[in-house]
Amino acid sequence: VLVTHLGEALRKHASELLSREDLQRMLLRLKESSPTIVEEIRPDMLRPAVLHQLLRNLLAEQVSITSLETIIESAIQFGSLQKDPDELTEKVRTAIGHIVVNRFRTSDGRIRIICLDQPLDVQLKQQSQGNLIPLKPAQLQKLVTRLRTEFEQATLRGESVALAVDGSIRRAI
Repeated sequence: VLVTHLGEALRKHASELLSREDLQRMLLRLKESSPTIVEEIRPDMLRPAVLHQLLRNLLAEQVSITSLETIIESAIQFGSLQKDPDELTEKVRTAIGHIVVNRFRTSDGRIRIICLDQPLDVQLKQQSQGNLIPLKPAQLQKLVTRLRTEFEQATLRGESVALAVDGSIRRAI
């Protein structure tokens, strides 16, 4: 029980625990198997500070970073165009979607997700203002209550589920 609790605490706070020194050690290990990828981490392509924040963002959302090579390849691909770590995280998350959804995959290959009703999804996209979606307090309470109920039901079944929303409103939601 203690080991399980410690593991959960580490997963929950992994983003806070990842230091730049940890990143440097990870890159040194990756350099042994994929030197070209590590050499491409340059200030004009992908600054180490941005890569560090990207990995912290992924860990904060409980996305596994064990496929570091794939994550860095995606980050390099988009890094020259996108310098903001949060925006880069969105691009990389899309590119590594298969890694993101693996923890929600059942043994028969299906993915456990919660989707918004289409009218609500359309409404939220229309009202979206970047990273904000202005909702009336009653609308927000209804949405939060409904989502909490769905997540609690999944937890009672012993399942881990994701909320699937359009990429344009994902951060706001």
